[in-house]
Amino acid sequence: MPHAPPLGALLHRYAAGSALACEPVEEGLLNRGFRLRTTRGRYFLKHHFDPDTADPASIARQHRATERLAGLGVPVAPPLPGRDGRTVAVVGGHAYALHPWIEGRHRHGSQLTPGQCGRLGALLGVVHASLEHVMRPPAAQSPGRGERVPAARDPERTTPTGRGARAPHPQHTPVPEAITPPTGPF
Repeated sequence: MPHAPPLGALLHRYAAGSALACEPVEEGLLNRGFRLRTTRGRYFLKHHFDPDTADPASIARQHRATERLAGLGVPVAPPLPGRDGRTVAVVGGHAYALHPWIEGRHRHGSQLTPGQCGRLGALLGVVHASLEHVMRPPAAQSPGRGERVPAARDPERTTPTGRGARAPHPQHTPVPEAITPPTGPF
């Protein structure tokens, strides 16, 4: 297997059992991914190798943001902590992270129906609004009274504007305790 990760050392750090199968995931932009099956389950192993994104401290910050997104109810797959509590394992100078495996397949835009595109767009809106919330400094992360985050717009519910009128601003809703993203296949 080209670019095979050091499975023994990684699985020991994560207490993830012994490797049964490890297959490269062909989809991905900046890093390498592997579908990993072990005696303790199925995982997604991410090898952070792109020089611009492979700094372990930066990866750990991204992982904390992902965990906070999960806490808001955004459907993400937070990284799994290793035995030492860290979510980034550096082995042989390379950074890795282990995530739960989520069944599904990568789909391209042309494979989505207009309704699925709308739901995906609404989900992306929730993700971006939630990221704005979770990336604030810790003292500012609790929503204040009346604080608002833009909600996703439903293109089928837009109101036509008259000549010379400005388009309406997207609706705003308060930050809920748990953000409920749109459901259905994307």
